[in-house]
Amino acid sequence: MLYELDLSSMITCGMAGRFYRHGRASDHRRMRSIGRNLLVFVVSGTAIGETSGLTYRLSKGSVWLVPSGTPYRLLTDEGCEFYFFRFRGQMELCSSRPHYSYNPSESALVCQHIASKRICLSDYTELSERYDEFMHRLECCVALSKEPVHSSQLLFCIELERILILLSTIGEEEYRDKKIPPVLRRITEYIRENVTEKLSVGEISERFSLSRSYISRLFRRHYDCSVTEYIRRGKMDYARKLLKYETMNVSEVADYLGYENVYYFSRVYKETFRQSPTKDRRDD
Repeated sequence: MLYELDLSSMITCGMAGRFYRHGRASDHRRMRSIGRNLLVFVVSGTAIGETSGLTYRLSKGSVWLVPSGTPYRLLTDEGCEFYFFRFRGQMELCSSRPHYSYNPSESALVCQHIASKRICLSDYTELSERYDEFMHRLECCVALSKEPVHSSQLLFCIELERILILLSTIGEEEYRDKKIPPVLRRITEYIRENVTEKLSVGEISERFSLSRSYISRLFRRHYDCSVTEYIRRGKMDYARKLLKYETMNVSEVADYLGYENVYYFSRVYKETFRQSPTKDRRDD
């Protein structure tokens, strides 16, 4: 999944540190959610990160991003050590072409990208050869978070924002290097642009003249989820945005997103966020 983070306001972090989770997976089976975005950098060991319908295999150099309010859990058998940051910042599923998908030769688009003050972040990133660089920054960042001096806290927020921007550049490099097949980019862009329609694997297969099995393999290989799961998550994230920022009620949102049965929509919403859309709207 690709998320858009708004940097027009300074990022604030409520909790940060380095943590070792012992290999007792049975103790951490319950899904939980927090009111802040969660960022995890794995230092050693292995773990399985889970959100509704998605599974991430984490090891040294893995970076996992969980948007606020998303139910998640982290399971490990052999133990896992990681840096974590719980930070505030408006983040939502990308509903259009990523901001970094510009042509560097077109200076006007570059300026527009910078002026937007938004970056795109993947929910899963591998640091690879940049591991040491990030570890140094993480150590400095966490050290600043422990300083009670006001200036140190400001520097901590600035350094965390810098880390997030650097993570975005990794996604930019992957996008430019075409590690994601162009046809898959076109499919996901089509899904985001038509999230309010009744999308299906069959309809996508027909539109792009590709077999269902081939499309399914693309999503499993590059996003570690099925096409249906990707569509559902896009619809649910958009539904949450509508309930939070618009005046539409639950029935109107369900109908707008192509759900004929509001009860089925509510069930899918609750499975995704562990909270009913009615309660989510009331809490906001």
